[in-house]
Amino acid sequence: MKHKIRGKFSILLSLTLLLSLFPLNAQAKTVTSNDTGTHGGYNYEYWKDNGNGTMVLKDDGAFSCEWNNINNILFRKGLKYNETQTYQQIGTMTMEYACDYYPNGNSYLSVYGWTSDPLVEYYIIESWGNWRPPGSNNPKGTVNVDGGIYDIYETTRTQQPSIKGTATFQQYWSVRQNKRTSGTISVSEHFKAWEAKGMKMGKFYEISLVVEGYQSSGKADVTKMSINIDGKPASSANPTATPTSLPATERSAFSTIEAEEYNSANGTNLRSIGTGVGYIQNGDYIVYNMINFGSGANTFKAKVANGNTTATTIQLRLGSPSGTLIGSLVVPTNGDWDAYDELSTTVSGVSGTKDLYLCFDGPVNIDSFIFGGGSSIPTSSPNSGTTLLGDVDGNKEINSLDFAMMRQYLLGMISSVSDAADVNQDGERNSLDFGMLRQHLLGIIDLGDINPTNPPATPTPKITPTPTPVETAKFRCFLLLGQSNMAGWARAESSDKVTNPRILSLGYDNNQWGVAVPPLHEAFQGAIGPGDWFAKTLINRLPENDTIGLIPCAISGEKIETFMKNGGSKYNWIVSRAKSAQQRGGVIEGILLHQGESNNGQSDWPNKVSTLISDLKKDLGLGDVPVLAGELLYSGSCAGHNTQINRLPSMINNCYVISASGLSGDPSDVWGLHFNHDSTVELGKRYANKMIEVLGW
Repeated sequence: MKHKIRGKFSILLSLTLLLSLFPLNAQAKTVTSNDTGTHGGYNYEYWKDNGNGTMVLKDDGAFSCEWNNINNILFRKGLKYNETQTYQQIGTMTMEYACDYYPNGNSYLSVYGWTSDPLVEYYIIESWGNWRPPGSNNPKGTVNVDGGIYDIYETTRTQQPSIKGTATFQQYWSVRQNKRTSGTISVSEHFKAWEAKGMKMGKFYEISLVVEGYQSSGKADVTKMSINIDGKPASSANPTATPTSLPATERSAFSTIEAEEYNSANGTNLRSIGTGVGYIQNGDYIVYNMINFGSGANTFKAKVANGNTTATTIQLRLGSPSGTLIGSLVVPTNGDWDAYDELSTTVSGVSGTKDLYLCFDGPVNIDSFIFGGGSSIPTSSPNSGTTLLGDVDGNKEINSLDFAMMRQYLLGMISSVSDAADVNQDGERNSLDFGMLRQHLLGIIDLGDINPTNPPATPTPKITPTPTPVETAKFRCFLLLGQSNMAGWARAESSDKVTNPRILSLGYDNNQWGVAVPPLHEAFQGAIGPGDWFAKTLINRLPENDTIGLIPCAISGEKIETFMKNGGSKYNWIVSRAKSAQQRGGVIEGILLHQGESNNGQSDWPNKVSTLISDLKKDLGLGDVPVLAGELLYSGSCAGHNTQINRLPSMINNCYVISASGLSGDPSDVWGLHFNHDSTVELGKRYANKMIEVLGW
């Protein structure tokens, strides 16, 4: 008996070892009525409206389904998110799939999902039955990806079921021209293509593979479905990876700290992204223990990127997420999660060794940061204990960063600067100090003459040099009005993203000033408009201490009526943005207009433009500032409207037409409405050259 028991035990042990080497997969589950849940590491849903259908959930993302004489039914497996992140923040999405697909009637095989804010239902159609969705709609363009060409469509659903209940929402479609039932789908590339067409994606809710049937029968066997984020498998339990924290060791606040080298963090999706930290959401925070601030710091500088549509604020706190606030850094949107800007702000009330908390009120990527204005290590430098006049950011050097920070202070973008900004030591920080700093950078004067390298041990009278008279800095602003060609269509190139601290842009929906970088407008991520190179060209003709402020007010696809005072929904918005610039000391020097595609050929359009300009000039007190109206693409479908545009100078005082002669369209635009990249740049330069001529600059 004992030998038999021992023999049975050996067999059981062997089986156990084998099972440990080859773990059991998820148990198959059959679903025949409306149901949701998780299975095989993915979320699933079965939904039907009358008729019969069966879904068998298999290992991982696999499933099979069959339906008979159904009114409407869908079967899907995928991942769900909490509507707090954009697809860019989640990461690059791809899907690998294989399916034996046998529709009998109206059906399709598709990547499927939703976003909120805006509410969007989206499809990437790989194959279909006897009806090609979405019907007879005209495509908005195409995208060539994964070895195939997809037609892009946008449709509207009015008061229909959605993830937000009964609502009106948009549907986005990519429909493959040639059917297939297996392969890799570069999902994020479709999202990018849609946004390039002005089809904005919102906060992410879902990505899934769906088999859907409508008033039909059929069957399908999805033998493979996997979703990858940034090249790594994702699941409902772990849709993103979380970075690891480091043990606490003392670090100097005045040496660069890499963002990913934190000690702890709070954030559901926060994670490392190459050399920094991303996927940050409102309410997240990152902790850096034992940061040595020495005798004190007065500036904070960080490399950050904000591809969101609104600005994000980083609060710097000590000891806890609600601890002492020592400063805040506003990160304006720059439209690109991979384009890092170096931004600075002032800090106060910190010294010694402290635990630093970076607290976030929205999405942002952060690469690294450093404090200035002090030292963690005592030195015997002959200059220690003195203020380096002109070193506004406290990094022990006088350079263009100090120039930019001083400009931000004078424009009211930051609330305070250090004593080093009082270059002439008259007790004030004003345009005289700014002028001296500029002259130092130009080599006209040397601030070293008032920054002694070997100060005597006993106090000496304060040196107060007589500053060279300089012209008062001017903040010269321009309104950008119109629709998609003003907002931008063609993708920005690296040369377009070279910033100039003297060119600022008013945030599209938060009225916060930041250094201008494309895109200037909402919903055209990575796009360049004529306003970009208008400013880059114009700045070369202005005095060195002047700044340009762009006020973007263009909205893709909108008619002129949208912007008018009587009956328009956006007139007050334009006026409010313009007045916020005026309240900061800005002088609106001119108006740039590029609009008309949505009013193509309408003979009353010039009268409406004239009324709009007249109302704006009156309500903003602009006097007779120049108005520059750009022509439409001559090779495009709205070229005939240029006749109406050329009527404007006879109806509006100080109005000029900017020629589009010789400019080319973007080949990706099937409507023939939009300029390509080089023509957009040239158009911006033409606006600038005319403005220079009219204003006598």
